[in-house]
Amino acid sequence: MRITFLMTMGVERPSGRRYFQIARALVRRGYRVRLLALHPDLPACPQRCFTLGGVEVWYVGQMHARKSASVPQRFGPLSLLRVLIGSTLGMIWGVICSPADLYHLGKPQPVNGLAALIAVGLLRRRRFFVDCDDDEVRGNRLPAAWQRAVFGFWQWLLPRIAAGVTVNTSYLAGELAQAGVGPIMLVPNGVDIESFLVPTTARLVGLRAALGLTDRPLVAYAGALALQNHPVDLLVAAFAQVIATWPNAALLIIGGGEDLPLLREQAAQAGLQDR
Repeated sequence: MRITFLMTMGVERPSGRRYFQIARALVRRGYRVRLLALHPDLPACPQRCFTLGGVEVWYVGQMHARKSASVPQRFGPLSLLRVLIGSTLGMIWGVICSPADLYHLGKPQPVNGLAALIAVGLLRRRRFFVDCDDDEVRGNRLPAAWQRAVFGFWQWLLPRIAAGVTVNTSYLAGELAQAGVGPIMLVPNGVDIESFLVPTTARLVGLRAALGLTDRPLVAYAGALALQNHPVDLLVAAFAQVIATWPNAALLIIGGGEDLPLLREQAAQAGLQDR
């Protein structure tokens, strides 16, 4: 059986890792899986079609923001429109080139949603499934009312016309069921055990020494630095109180995002830049 996922992000992004792990598990069970994805920095993408862990990955367009470093770069209105049109056409082309038994949308968003309606529904005369792993309106930085309206429309429409919906939490399952959406299946986020092996003691000691953390109490955060849905600023504010009790404590923040400069400024204002 052939399965094609339509994703609005790259395989290295948090949601992208979710779908990649699901795809890898399907491959181990004998399925043929292809991911049609959007790249965070398409001009710098060294290879747009490749196989990873038995999963075919096709980058068919650019994500809505360019992410080539720790801080993503937003496109202007006209540039963003060109990017969205190009990515939607790329996704449609990807579906045309990907005959499959099942099509599954990774997130109910405009680019893969429109591509699914045109290429899967109209051209291939097939139904599709949708995965919901977040609130797309509140979980994305959408400053304009029209942007929130567009994302809200697709988030409302796609689960209702899909053949079925998968979710990663029981909370989302309950919310969609209450809205009359169904059938719904809970598919929790998978874990790549090979990527989370406990490091050796020597490696831990070396890392602590390199970061100046030897014999210091440590508070660590690993994740996105986007205050829209990751309030890391509260952690920085709380840590200012932690050092009142543990003056030798250190705060380690691992990640990137558009609010990295703001968090650096907050840490400097609190006198935590050397912590």
